[in-house]
Amino acid sequence: MKNEVTTMSAIARRVAEYVADSFELELKVVDLVLDLQAVHSKTPLNLQGMFDGDLSHVLHDVLGIRRHVIREGTLKGYLRGGFVPRYALDQ
Repeated sequence: MKNEVTTMSAIARRVAEYVADSFELELKVVDLVLDLQAVHSKTPLNLQGMFDGDLSHVLHDVLGIRRHVIREGTLKGYLRGGFVPRYALDQ
């Protein structure tokens, strides 16, 4: 679990830095990590693939997760709107 959180943190930092540099928007790394953890608990993600992956695909997944994740209640961690991360292991 610790390695997963470390990998998620690195992924989140990469995305947050890109968004800040490219769009002058601030995304909190901790919020991105919490979203990744919630989704990963319901839809396992290829975290190493995300860590090593092409930035466009990583952005698609992290920002898509940010937009579509359910953050509260009994459905916490599930994704709405039919969104499926490219790095989901259960495709």
